[in-house]
Amino acid sequence: MKLLLIVANDEFIDEITSALIQGGFTATEVASTGEFVRYGETILLLGVEENQVEQVIDKLRNASRHHNKDKNLPFFGKVLIYQIALDEYAKIIGMGAS
Repeated sequence: MKLLLIVANDEFIDEITSALIQGGFTATEVASTGEFVRYGETILLLGVEENQVEQVIDKLRNASRHHNKDKNLPFFGKVLIYQIALDEYAKIIGMGAS
């Protein structure tokens, strides 16, 4: 399992999240500023299986084709993707009150 941190310029976040949702992925959006993230940038957190990492990157490449002259750099290089290996992962789904 991998935790992907996608740091992107705010102007691309809607397009990125739409592409991920269309691919069946969900993400948590975190808006922050400081040393790690500059003003105008957003972090997306995604938990994916190791074999899905390339799918996520491909979704970002495909979503950015009209922004990008060099198809190897999503959104003109304004998107950073960090991969963090997870030893353990649990998804807890709350039960609604009945």
